[in-house]
Amino acid sequence: MLPANRNDRVDGSWSSPVGSRFSNTFQAGIGRASESTLLNSYRERTLRDSASLLIPGGTLLASFEHQRLAQ
Repeated sequence: MLPANRNDRVDGSWSSPVGSRFSNTFQAGIGRASESTLLNSYRERTLRDSASLLIPGGTLLASFEHQRLAQ
């Protein structure tokens, strides 16, 4: 009998409004996924940062994401 799949992950987020028109959000996560044969197992690290700015007529959004997968 093969062992069961195992997935572990931890995520965190921090959001900060700066004044009434600007806000910034930072997210980070780390995890591990493994399946019974270990052929498709990996570790993952993710960083995200996004900012929003209210401008006349709408909202300006900018974001960045970095994801790294490793065996």
